[in-house]
Amino acid sequence: MQLYYYSLSDVGNVRSHNEDFLFSGRVKGDGYLFIVADGMGGHSSGEVASYKAVAGFVKAMRKGIGKNVPEAMRRIILTINDDLIHEGKRSAKDKGMGTTLSALYIKGDKGYFAHVGDSRIYRYSNSGDGGDKGTMVQLTEDHSLVGRLLKDGFINAEEAQNHPKRNVLYQSVGLKKGIEVQAMGPFIVRDGQKFLLCSDGLNTELRDSEIKEFLALKSPRRIVEGLITEAKQRIASDNITVIAVSTEIGGTDEMTRPVDTVKVPVPTKVKMKLKRKRKRVLVLILLGIVLALLAAMVYLLVKNTQGVTPPDTIDQRSKSEASGQ
Repeated sequence: MQLYYYSLSDVGNVRSHNEDFLFSGRVKGDGYLFIVADGMGGHSSGEVASYKAVAGFVKAMRKGIGKNVPEAMRRIILTINDDLIHEGKRSAKDKGMGTTLSALYIKGDKGYFAHVGDSRIYRYSNSGDGGDKGTMVQLTEDHSLVGRLLKDGFINAEEAQNHPKRNVLYQSVGLKKGIEVQAMGPFIVRDGQKFLLCSDGLNTELRDSEIKEFLALKSPRRIVEGLITEAKQRIASDNITVIAVSTEIGGTDEMTRPVDTVKVPVPTKVKMKLKRKRKRVLVLILLGIVLALLAAMVYLLVKNTQGVTPPDTIDQRSKSEASGQ
């Protein structure tokens, strides 16, 4: 099955930097991975958390995950959670950093996902299979206080959309141990289906019914750009990240091959850490070269002086020979 996809992350209308991070592309063989992570923690810690989470997940998936895909994806997130907690303890600036993480993996005609937080994965179908033509369902649960109230039936969807604490999470990646990862699959990926991954910067501004209207479009690029444009016409106080994945060619404006993700820059803080690390390595290499040269010089000096009679000895021997002794 051929996939067509498009990805984009936007800073929004209010914030000065982007704490979201994404990935979309092939990871191994015919397996495709799509991830949205929404960082939190203040300063630049949020963007570090989301970047590290996505990079760690992609690296683990490329190594191979075995046959039990949902369990493997769950364990990857738990490992990333431990790593971020450890990172937060090492640095006072990064203490309290965390991120949501929603990952969709498609291999052949089978799909899997793993999720923590309140970023979302939707599935839209217009194939007509099973009577689900033109339907959209949210595959992931919102791990927020409002999401739990909605799930337990204490509030309805309208009240959840407008609740003042809708962005308060009860679990995310990197803040505490013992998180519960929602991991599911395999489920059949059919022709005519689309998947949408997004940070809450999108669904805070747009209702599900509005998101569904855009998913009726064929072009993944038009879906993504249209959703972000529409969200930015509202308040758009948060970063907005969207990935659209389709099993059908997206119209004449789309390329007849998968469209790779728009590259999101590596966070500045991560760049600085890598730059300092490279500088330390370079200094150590230069220091090693200098020490090696000094050792070689000492060795040559010692070697050249072996077997040479000291000047005082030569004078004494000459005087002895002259006196007939």
